[in-house]
Amino acid sequence: MDVDREIRLLTEAYCLENGIPISRKFTDAEIDHVSGLLLLREAVRLAPGEPLVAAAEAQASRAVALYRQTTGREGRMAQRALSRLASVVAHREPARATALLAQERQWFAARPDGIQASTERLLRARELEAATLAGDVTTLSSLAQVNTGPLLKTPMPLDGEALLTQLSRALVLAGRGDQALPLAEAVFAKQAARKGGVTIATVSAELTLAQAQLAAGRPADAGKTAQALLQHLDDAQAQTHRSYREALALGALAAAELKDATTAGTLLQRLERQPRPPFPSAVERADCDL
Repeated sequence: MDVDREIRLLTEAYCLENGIPISRKFTDAEIDHVSGLLLLREAVRLAPGEPLVAAAEAQASRAVALYRQTTGREGRMAQRALSRLASVVAHREPARATALLAQERQWFAARPDGIQASTERLLRARELEAATLAGDVTTLSSLAQVNTGPLLKTPMPLDGEALLTQLSRALVLAGRGDQALPLAEAVFAKQAARKGGVTIATVSAELTLAQAQLAAGRPADAGKTAQALLQHLDDAQAQTHRSYREALALGALAAAELKDATTAGTLLQRLERQPRPPFPSAVERADCDL
């Protein structure tokens, strides 16, 4: 795989998608921000050890170094770059991501002003993600002790969406669907209010909502959400993405709970016909297979 070519194509796609002239001159930090984000978008669909996964981590690491040089370690962009790096690492080695985040938390805690609320949201979101990808329910239960009141205010605080998404998923894994549902609904509502068609963020929001609805004992709602997501992915010709498999699995589970054998059987047949792409973690693989 030509990683440099992948970076260039993904960056050009990002520019076109966001109305940015391809001829625009980016700073080194911006280039790593864009390419690292896009590489992660693609890399999470690959197995550990693939060149693109390693490239995503390398790009994200370089972005952290560059932002720290220009804004300082406490700078907002440096913090967000570290958050992206932790997310990339978590898909490969959750324990290493947890250690990276612990080191960052320790550094901020030692500062005179301590850990600010925005920094806490970033760190907690990635800590939850790492624990989820490790399937560590015990740690998730501890990390899920979050005051969500401020996060549900309008407008939602910076990076609140990422924390609510990870928190909802964690609560589902911990068997607390009733608590996960309002969080997933808040993220979905925010995404639904935006214009821009099917994006990684909208797909994530719909998947998170369907998972929470199913875990909260609302299979009819979960089935509708899964079917809507499948239609959105069909419209975007994204049937080969792993999210498509996950939506089929969620729809089949919802139909089974409703004792709708016909719909469950149809969705399972479609699931069997879908390609089985490699996954970065056992948890993500389990989400897509019944």
